[in-house]
This record gives sequence, C-alpha cells and structure tokens, in this order.
Amino acid sequence: MLETTNTILTLIIGLLAILIAYQQYRANQNKLRLDLYEKRFLVYTAFRKAILEVEKEGAISSKGLSEFFAKMTESDFLFEKDIIEYKNIFRDKLVKLSVAQFELESLLHTYQTEENKHLWEKPAKEKGESFLWFSQQHEEIKNRFGKYLNFKKIISF
Repeated sequence: MLETTNTILTLIIGLLAILIAYQQYRANQNKLRLDLYEKRFLVYTAFRKAILEVEKEGAISSKGLSEFFAKMTESDFLFEKDIIEYKNIFRDKLVKLSVAQFELESLLHTYQTEENKHLWEKPAKEKGESFLWFSQQHEEIKNRFGKYLNFKKIISF
C-alpha cells in the first residue's frame, strides 16, 4: 500500500513538474514575443515620427534623418522582406526630400528670374511630390506594420 501511494505521489509530482515546465515555456515564449513586439514598435514609431516631422516642417531635419537611420539599424533583423523593401523606399524618399530642401535653401538668396527659373523648378517639384507621398503614408505604414504589431497574435494564452 505504501509503495502504491509513493508511486502515485511520484507520478503526481512528475505531472506537476511537467505542467510547471510547460507554463514556464509558454511564459518565456510570450516574453520573447513581447520583446520582439516592443522592438518592432520602436521601428514603427520612427516611421510615424518622420512622417509627422515632414508634415509639420515641410522637410526632415538632419537630426530627424539621423534619428530615423539610427532606429533602422536593427530593423532588417526584425522584419521580413516587405518591410525591409518599404524601409529602403522610405529612406530614399527622406533623402530625396532632404536634398531638395537643401537645394531650395541654398537658392534662398537668389532671386528667381526667367534665366534661373530652372534652378528652382526641380527641387520645388521634388519637395512637393515628396510631401504628398509622405502625407499618404499614415495608412500605408499602419497596413504594412499591422501583421507585425497585431497584439492578439503576439501573446498566446
């Protein structure tokens, strides 16, 4: 009888140990997912911040550009190809806008005449097109990042 009781207790303790180990495994998996979510959200926030700065200021400052690049350093390791490609397009558009802004600022002390009108046209057009593109990116980033930031998929209960 004592031997049977010990066997049953041993089985119960073993099952409890398995249950605890499984719960720890699930908790660790959820922690890993949450950490990944937080890192991905920082990248998403960098995109949003860049868009908002462009909309507010009409361009992005060199500080804003540097901050965006800094946040993108590990993004290639956090996302799949779709976001990496979008990040490259977004980055190129930011640089193009910055160059157009710089060209326009360098022309500020030059009066626009018919002879030098061509100097103003290209950067002004590029800045306008870039501004329009960035103003359309709010919904775009929400859609692109949605599958990575859907909290219901992050934590499993």
